[in-house]
Amino acid sequence: MSEEEKEQSQSRKGRKQAGSSERGGEGAPLQEMRVEYVDESQTMGAALKALGERVNSLEKQLILLEKTHGEMVSAVNQQAKQVQEFITSASPRLGTIFEAVAKMLTQSKRTEAPGAAAAVSFEDGIPERFADDKEHQEAWRTARIVAAELEAYYPDEVTEGILGGNFYQLLGDRIGEARETYQQGVSEKVLQECDYFSAAIEALVARKQRDLQEQDSP
Repeated sequence: MSEEEKEQSQSRKGRKQAGSSERGGEGAPLQEMRVEYVDESQTMGAALKALGERVNSLEKQLILLEKTHGEMVSAVNQQAKQVQEFITSASPRLGTIFEAVAKMLTQSKRTEAPGAAAAVSFEDGIPERFADDKEHQEAWRTARIVAAELEAYYPDEVTEGILGGNFYQLLGDRIGEARETYQQGVSEKVLQECDYFSAAIEALVARKQRDLQEQDSP
């Protein structure tokens, strides 16, 4: 083999080796790349379950609050009804009590207040110290006339009040009007010294009670 042929042969071997080397590089196995997938479906499910339980709990609390609110409203309405019923039933009794207290206070002021008219007993008539005073005599006569007119104008109410024991309550307005009539015909001096009007009304009641008792007697 000539030198030229040897060089060509070596050249071909070199190229083969180079090609083999290049193919070896290209054919080398690639490094495996792994992508890890995290399955979060279980975590999401647990969160949704917890959220659902929370919602159910809130719904139960809301139902309980609505029930409690309804019971409170019902209890308040019931109490308001009971209070109204008590006021309705107590009003007449309270009115009678207030009238009785007002009467006692008025009588107390008349007898205790300085300068107030002194109470006069219908049995005694004009007090002894005023026995010769013409103004007091006229006032006593006027009081008895006004009381008699009260009986004449309202005979049924007078009888009903005496029989029922509520004479002053039943004829309160009538007695007030009669007192005004009496005061218009009497001097201020006498009004401050003696209350002949009350004495005349008491005399009327006492006489009427006797008359009714005699009518009931066999």
